[in-house]
Amino acid sequence: MADYVTQFSCTFDVESVENVARALELYRQDTAAGEHDTVFADGFHLASGEADADTEQCIHADDYGEPECVIRFVRLCASAFGLSGRWGFQWANTCSRLRVDDFGGSAVVLDLATGEVIAWINTHEWLANLLAGGEADV
Repeated sequence: MADYVTQFSCTFDVESVENVARALELYRQDTAAGEHDTVFADGFHLASGEADADTEQCIHADDYGEPECVIRFVRLCASAFGLSGRWGFQWANTCSRLRVDDFGGSAVVLDLATGEVIAWINTHEWLANLLAGGEADV
């Protein structure tokens, strides 16, 4: 039997030390609420930066990450903290056995002010499209 995993590691700057504590509280509240199919803690792990004044949140998943949870969390924080600019991350889809078409990855870029997706790429779909004679548009 094969194990399929989604892995990622990225940072998200919440821009103030106060927001670090608020971000952790938002993460914990979602975990407790259970209002979504997958709660944040089931989709990724959250850790603060190394220094006390560090505003970077470390977001990672070793095995069974849920990119949609990360996107929902970042949108929630951006809205709550009034963040703007662009933010994005990438992830890998892997398999414990060598299987055709079970490896790939994706990436997304968000507009923090609006929460809108600026771009999203899935390498599996991108490759299939190009091999079928399509364009390389992302």
